[in-house]
Amino acid sequence: MGRVLLCVSLLWLGWLGPLVAKEWQTSLRPVIRIGVITFDQPDAEKARWQPTVDYLNRRLPQYQFRLVSGDVSSLNQLVASGTLDFVISNGLKFLDYQRQHDAVRLLSLSPLQGSAEQAVGSTLISRADGPPITDWQMLGHQRVVATSPEAFGGFQIIQGLWLKAGLDPREAFPGLLFAGLPQEDLLHLLQDGSAEVAILPTCILEQAIAQGRYRVDQFRVILPQPQSALPCQSSTPLYPSLSLARLAHVNEAFARDLARVLLEIPADSDAARAGHYLHWTAPVKDAAVIALQQQLDAANAQPLALQIWHHYRGWLLIALGLLLLLGGYHLRVKHLVQLRTRQLKESNQQLTQVLTDNRLAAERLSQQQQQLFSAQRVLLSGELAAGMAHELNQPLMALNNYLAGCRLRLAAQPPALADVEQGLTLALAQVTQAKGIIARLRNFMRKGEAQDRLLSLDELLRNTLPLFHDQFVRQRISLHLPQGEPVHLRIDPILMQQVLVNLLCNASEAVALNPDTRPPCIAIRQRIEANRVIISIHDNGTGMTEAQRAHLFLPFHTSKKEGLGLGLVICKRIIESYGGTIWAEAVPQGAVIAFSLPLQPLEEGEQE
Repeated sequence: MGRVLLCVSLLWLGWLGPLVAKEWQTSLRPVIRIGVITFDQPDAEKARWQPTVDYLNRRLPQYQFRLVSGDVSSLNQLVASGTLDFVISNGLKFLDYQRQHDAVRLLSLSPLQGSAEQAVGSTLISRADGPPITDWQMLGHQRVVATSPEAFGGFQIIQGLWLKAGLDPREAFPGLLFAGLPQEDLLHLLQDGSAEVAILPTCILEQAIAQGRYRVDQFRVILPQPQSALPCQSSTPLYPSLSLARLAHVNEAFARDLARVLLEIPADSDAARAGHYLHWTAPVKDAAVIALQQQLDAANAQPLALQIWHHYRGWLLIALGLLLLLGGYHLRVKHLVQLRTRQLKESNQQLTQVLTDNRLAAERLSQQQQQLFSAQRVLLSGELAAGMAHELNQPLMALNNYLAGCRLRLAAQPPALADVEQGLTLALAQVTQAKGIIARLRNFMRKGEAQDRLLSLDELLRNTLPLFHDQFVRQRISLHLPQGEPVHLRIDPILMQQVLVNLLCNASEAVALNPDTRPPCIAIRQRIEANRVIISIHDNGTGMTEAQRAHLFLPFHTSKKEGLGLGLVICKRIIESYGGTIWAEAVPQGAVIAFSLPLQPLEEGEQE
């Protein structure tokens, strides 16, 4: 059973494989589209030209030739979009494609009747029992019908004759009507009396009679011209037959190959018989068609404004509507802009006033804050006064002793001048020491605007710790200074000194309140974390409870009887104004107050 299925599968693949391969090869071949205009019967036109396309597919199998048929409007769109490669058209339509799309004529068609130079004309037909018409003016009161104003073998050739005779069809023939396709329907309009004159391509009447649809005695041709090329009556001269043109994008060498193949089509081939032609030939002269086109262009020429109106009337109306909308929108926007501008000016004035008030309030707040800082420094100076007085007492007592000794040396006989000079020198040294103590206290109490500068922590401590020297000596407090690399801060020395004084005062008081702690100790430490320096004050005093730590930086919370509870609040404001933070740490013994500040690197050439 398996072998049978295998054999069947192989036979199926052997039969199907070539078909798939052929289809695949076909899909890879370039597609060449040939367009043809269908004026009357689309199916008949396809049947006429399909054998010619089949002939090309056989002769040039490396391409896929396809026939594309349609009316004038659809073919124009296909040509404009570049969809078509070749077009089979009449003389006037070729000139349009040549002018608008750079089409190139390759071949002309030699028809079965007539010649390539004389094959297309127009015929005016009336009923046989109608009044005879001997000149064009007699048509002025007739009901004239044609298929389309774009029908070359029909209205356009007749229009050329009228224009040549000085007649404007729009004025000379007010009864002119375009009835559309099919063409033979115009004969029916004549037959039932709906029209009196019909304009048809030459030979349409003879073909209808030959096919038995009408009788010879029903109609007659108006103003027939003597013809030798066609076995049909025509009211106009004859013009060249159909032509084959390539579009601008088609390769010239390929177009020559296609033209060569078409020139080889024999007259007795299926393609020629179906196409109603003898053969294809070299392009014939089209001077008559060019002259006709010039006549039509001149007649159809209108003032530029009128042409634009007729061609773009819909778009112009849309544009006008849009302009009206835009005008209304512009007026509304202008009104809204004026309204919003006025509101914005009022808002800006209000905002300016608010900003001015805020600036003044900020200035007043800054002044009050500076006054608060200064007042707090005065309070701190009072707390330091006792220590400073004791510290001043030492140089003053020494100064008194030196001056008394100098006095005794001067009373001696003879005066001991050398001893007096030595005593005065030592007295001056004590005066200098006293001036330094007073200057430190005065600098600490100095008022003024904050002036930031680059300052090292070591310099800050050097300027602050002498204020506590005598107090720490009296309380026997051992002081441990920070160790590590120097750190620099951009701060106001006075404000930062105020912070340290507050914290050191609190630490010394806490140590004094805990006499059991021996030895009393205060340590200042520093560490660096993420471009910030953390400075902490450690003491082994009484410490603080959890509740005290929670309310430590709130105003008016204090454990001192004489305190206001503003010292640490001021410290917090000063630290935060420099982008830092301050907090209390829980330790087993004593207390730790720490604060952090951003480090300021010492730039090249910058001094502390």
